[in-house]
Amino acid sequence: MNTQTISQFELLDTELLATVEGGGCTQQGAGKAVIKGMITGVIGGIPGGPLTMAVGYNFGAVGGAAAYLATCWW
Repeated sequence: MNTQTISQFELLDTELLATVEGGGCTQQGAGKAVIKGMITGVIGGIPGGPLTMAVGYNFGAVGGAAAYLATCWW
């Protein structure tokens, strides 16, 4: 990604604004964060057995979603 500095804000027009790229926060990215959280929760719960893995799965999903939400939209 190339970063450009705009020194004169009076020159902003629709063509220049159309080239501005966002941070890339998407629903697909949120889904990936949730899945990564689930996988991490299951792996972390392996030593505790099946019940701990299930709890880790659910809390991992919530944690992944919360982390993505905090990163992208706050």
